[in-house]
Amino acid sequence: MSSLSGPNDAAEAGEIALSTRTLTTGATYPQSLSHFAVSVPAFLSALKDESATIDSSSRPALLPPPDTIAVGAFIFTTPSAKPPKILLLRRAATPEESFPLLWEVPGGGAEFPPVDETILDAVTREVFEETGLRVTRILGAVKGPNGEGWQEFEGRRIDPQRGRQRIYRKFNFFVEVEWLKSVDETGERKVQVKLADEEHVEYAWVARDELAEVEFTGEWMRRWVGAAFEQMMGEAST
Repeated sequence: MSSLSGPNDAAEAGEIALSTRTLTTGATYPQSLSHFAVSVPAFLSALKDESATIDSSSRPALLPPPDTIAVGAFIFTTPSAKPPKILLLRRAATPEESFPLLWEVPGGGAEFPPVDETILDAVTREVFEETGLRVTRILGAVKGPNGEGWQEFEGRRIDPQRGRQRIYRKFNFFVEVEWLKSVDETGERKVQVKLADEEHVEYAWVARDELAEVEFTGEWMRRWVGAAFEQMMGEAST
C-alpha cells in the first residue's frame, strides 16, 4: 500500500495533501473514505436505501437491516519493520465481557453525536480509549478474505428496546498512529501502548507467520487479519 510508506518527495507530498481531509482530532483520511465522514444516524438512514439482495459473504441470510455500526483499527508497525507486525489486544476475563482472554484488533461500536461526530471519529476514539495511541492517519479500508468491505453479525445480548439482538455492520480500517521518537533495540520506532484494563489485559505485536498460534475472538477475525496482511504487503510493493 503506497500510502503506508508515506510520500517520497515534496511533489508527492503535495499531491497527497490535496487528496486528504482532516478530522477535528487532527487525523487525516483520504477522499475515498469520505462516505464514512458522516454521523451514524445519517449512515444508517442511507443503508435503508440499499437493495435487499447484497452480494457479500459477510452478510448472513435473513438478517434484518443493520442498526448498529462498529469499527476496527488495523495498526501495523512502521513500513521499514521486517517482518511487519500488527497490534492485537487480549480481552479481559471479567464475567460480563464476551470472548474472555481472546485476541482482537482495537475497535468497538460507533456512537451517535456528540460522542462521535462521524464514523471515522469513532475509529480515532476507540484506538485512543483502548490503547492510548493517537491516530494520525486513517489510511484506507480493509477488505475481507473474499474482497468484501464489511462484516455483519448479530449481537450476543437481547436489546430490550428492539426485543432482539442488535444487527452490527462492522467496517475495518488501516490506521497509522503517532510513533515515539525513541527506537527499540532493532532500530525501529516505538509506540507506548496504554491498555484500558477493564477491556483488555495484554497486547502484542504479531507477525503474519504467528497468526496460527493466536486464539482470536473468532475465525472471522483470524481471516480478516490475514487478509489485511495480504492487502497491506501487496499494495506496499506496488
